[in-house]
Amino acid sequence: METLFKYLLLVVSSIVLLSCSTVVSACSCANERPPCEGFGSAKAVFIGRVIGAKEQRQERAQDGSTTTYDVGEIYFKVEESFLGVKGARVVIHSGTGGGDCGYWFLRGQRYLVYAYGESQDSLGTNICTRTRLLADAGEDLEFLRNLPRQGTGSRIYGTVAAALKDPKSTDWRTPKALVGVTVKIEGTQRTYDAVSDTKGDYEITGIPAGRYKIHAVVPDYYRQDEYWMREIELNDRGCARENFFAQNDSGITGHVLKADGTGMAKANVELIPVDGEVVRRLSGDETWADEKGSYDLREIAPGRYLLGLNLSSSPDKDAPYPRVYYPGVTDRKTATVIEIGLGQKLTNIDIHLPPPLIEHLVRGFVIWPDGSLAKEVEIYLEDVNYPGWCVNGCGKKTDNQGRFELTGFDGYNYRVVSTADKPSTNGKEKEDVYGTSDPFQLSTDMENLKLVLSLRGRPWDKTESKSKEP
Repeated sequence: METLFKYLLLVVSSIVLLSCSTVVSACSCANERPPCEGFGSAKAVFIGRVIGAKEQRQERAQDGSTTTYDVGEIYFKVEESFLGVKGARVVIHSGTGGGDCGYWFLRGQRYLVYAYGESQDSLGTNICTRTRLLADAGEDLEFLRNLPRQGTGSRIYGTVAAALKDPKSTDWRTPKALVGVTVKIEGTQRTYDAVSDTKGDYEITGIPAGRYKIHAVVPDYYRQDEYWMREIELNDRGCARENFFAQNDSGITGHVLKADGTGMAKANVELIPVDGEVVRRLSGDETWADEKGSYDLREIAPGRYLLGLNLSSSPDKDAPYPRVYYPGVTDRKTATVIEIGLGQKLTNIDIHLPPPLIEHLVRGFVIWPDGSLAKEVEIYLEDVNYPGWCVNGCGKKTDNQGRFELTGFDGYNYRVVSTADKPSTNGKEKEDVYGTSDPFQLSTDMENLKLVLSLRGRPWDKTESKSKEP
């Protein structure tokens, strides 16, 4: 299964060759391809010495020294050609900086260059190719100088896998090899079929050079993304790796409805496994309803779930409701379990909300251990069942009298927490301090709560972040 995990990383970080954007501040590349892949898709591969360039850039090192690089349009004297170069000199284009993935060359140095482009007159390279100093190209030279005879054909290989969210894990995707899947490779003269093995791997060799369309034929309950049908151009004696990563085409749609029957805009709808002692949301198995309260959950792993609102968070002003399970109950034991299979689509799964919770105010003041007012210090209301959760947001501060006003909800257990930077005894450095009230249940407005900043550190260093059922 190692190849599947590598492919997951490739999906997340991959870029299209030579398409790094100049608007980003840094360039990132996918996992480096083996020499046969670089050769298989290149327009030209050669050993050359840099003899000039249209532009140059200087890079300053930490020790103050500078290095001058040739960038943009670079001129090479060709010493040995493996593909596509026939003359003694060649021009290669690359980036000049600013996150454009440009490869910067040193004048007079020898390089192994993999160049790409629509024609021999528009060759380019970048740092995401196998272009490198010749002294570092041992693996490539071993491949290039031991190529089989021309006309031997090429190799296409890869992995076919499915992305499934694991109901028993917070991992967003669990790779699953798809066995016995046919991969169709369609050329202008002939179509080739390869079949994935027990590891999901497929391979076909001896394919003539040329253009091909490639796709994997998977069951209808998997959704294929926009890149499912690939088009490649493959050189003789090279190779191409094409991985296919299907996603479960399942879904749940419905509405979040308030007590008056209207939709709740921007409601956060959550899906949790039915098994488990604590409320634990699957990463990715949540969505936000639109302005009319409509929601759409996609790519759900087969399993049994509970659906609802505020399942893993405390009520706040944006969602002033208790924990509500589908179809509209607050007791988990009476919630309707939703069971979904591969590719299954459930519709009209509406969540009916009770009336909003009653709000209460918590007012008070914060003082230092000496009794002086703690002005402009951070203050928040914390749900005791969700340590570290700032009810109705963090970032509030006491006023210039050290007073505060916070909002909570009827029947919920809270504590008030305040944090500050306190000057140390030497008057120069500062230390973290905090104060916290005893837990209390809100049933009416609370007045004159006094909080003393006397504890060293920060409260979140001493509490667990796991939520639990009240």
